[in-house]
Amino acid sequence: MDVAVRSILSVTARLLRSGTVAIVVASCAGSAAAMSPPKLLPHAAGYTVAIEGSGGLGPISGGRGALKLEWQRDCEGIAYTQHSLLSLTYSDGTNADSEVRIASWEAADASRFRFLMESGTDGEITGSVSGLAKRQPDGSLNVAYSEPERTEVSLPPGVVFPWQQMRRLLSRAAAGKTQDWHSLLRGEVEGDPADVSVRILPMNGALPAGLGEQGALLPKAGWHFVSAYFQEPMEALPSFEISETVLASGVITQADITYPDFTMHIRLAKLTALPLPACGKQ
Repeated sequence: MDVAVRSILSVTARLLRSGTVAIVVASCAGSAAAMSPPKLLPHAAGYTVAIEGSGGLGPISGGRGALKLEWQRDCEGIAYTQHSLLSLTYSDGTNADSEVRIASWEAADASRFRFLMESGTDGEITGSVSGLAKRQPDGSLNVAYSEPERTEVSLPPGVVFPWQQMRRLLSRAAAGKTQDWHSLLRGEVEGDPADVSVRILPMNGALPAGLGEQGALLPKAGWHFVSAYFQEPMEALPSFEISETVLASGVITQADITYPDFTMHIRLAKLTALPLPACGKQ
């Protein structure tokens, strides 16, 4: 949602659009310590999901379900997991249940990003993507894919990873900036890296109710990010747009992911703090 939710949640939306289901597992070792944006706090967040079709313009007419996101720190980086269960209704009247699992690991100094994705539908895995991105001394990236086939890709300096993107946007927002443009590696093959244009706006509305006493996880400080994702070179219009509210703690309270043929509405319903490691500092 994904990440702010940006790239991360867009994986779910893209897979729904193509009619596949993803299961992602990732891990790696990395280097320690990096920059200091607003303090991002480890947490698990549960969301309700509603999918709204765009008047018969695509295969999905509607749907609903639940999503769980989890950010955990270790002494060298951050691990991210996502799990969604969705019940979909298609324009031809048929129904299907979709499940998406994602996990990744990113070094705190943005030197490494490990990803593995398996996609399928109705319980049948139809494809997989796995790889490891390493930052070179000049800031460029070497991305080594082991699936769907062994290949290596070089990307120019300036391409960011998902957690690095979250820290970047929150840091710019806290500094009073109103826009950003960057290139994001999400751990996919198609449309990766994506160019992202972001408008940074004041946070509107009250904090979600019914979440209990959460202390630092629900600060009053937050922003609204509207991010347009361009996945093809020289693309005149974005492939999709993500409109989300993100607190200074890194908690995403709501997000809407809009494609030409459907919109995914994501709303925070449950929030739990997770512990920092003894060495953990932002």
